[in-house]
Amino acid sequence: CWNGHITCSSCCLKLKKKCHTCFEVIGLHRCLAMEKVVESIKINCCYARFGCLKSISYADKTKHEDSCIYAPYVCPIWNCTFCGTSEQICFHFMSVHSVSTRCFRYNHSFTFTMDKTEECLVLHGDDGLLFLVNNRIDLLGNAVAVALISPSCPRRDFAYDLIVRCRERSLRLQSFTRRVKQAPDLPSQDFLLIPHDAYLCDGQLKLEICIYSIPKEPSE
Repeated sequence: CWNGHITCSSCCLKLKKKCHTCFEVIGLHRCLAMEKVVESIKINCCYARFGCLKSISYADKTKHEDSCIYAPYVCPIWNCTFCGTSEQICFHFMSVHSVSTRCFRYNHSFTFTMDKTEECLVLHGDDGLLFLVNNRIDLLGNAVAVALISPSCPRRDFAYDLIVRCRERSLRLQSFTRRVKQAPDLPSQDFLLIPHDAYLCDGQLKLEICIYSIPKEPSE
């Protein structure tokens, strides 16, 4: 109320919006004393069991957890609820889903092959971040794109250069990665469409890729 007496929302309804102390009408008035109390409350990060030791104010809880480096990875495969560190997710991919994984260095090109029916491949950066090469079969060929698998917003942007070479021609896509938590059925935005006649003779896709790490510009 205007006199600074505090009542919780449920009691406010029971008291018909009348202060239990001075009987003044209870309104939506700021109480600086209680605001200071709330600001002083410290809680543990919800990812403490994964290694985060920070104590944060309740008001900063969401902001911190969105960028916490200890946030666990969630398996992006549909209907799978496994979560863990990037190393645990890589092992999970191979042992449970039979998904191939490969380590890479940023700003360096490398070549790999995928079967045309292979739905995805996981790339493990030297900083622990994971990228998903998403491959979906389309009527005209294969739609291939690269996405970042990350539970939190990294402090960098990532671009990639994807090239398919076939005989005397090459197909190329330059784009930025999107952050995803689950593998989409088809890349919804930028993707490289590889026609059937660009497959190798054994039905493999030969891909050349380079992932670039780009520092984000500081916000004004």
